[in-house]
Amino acid sequence: MPITIDIEDSKVFKDVFTKGKREGIEGMLEIKYGTEGLRLMDMVRSIDR
Repeated sequence: MPITIDIEDSKVFKDVFTKGKREGIEGMLEIKYGTEGLRLMDMVRSIDR
């Protein structure tokens, strides 16, 4: 019998998932816009879903 876990319901998984999203966004901003794009990360970090 398979077990399913909804990461939205688990604080542990949600925190890891959110951290991974932010790191991915930061990496993409840096690749596309260089260090100037990293200034946008303060705005991204302030977004609360």
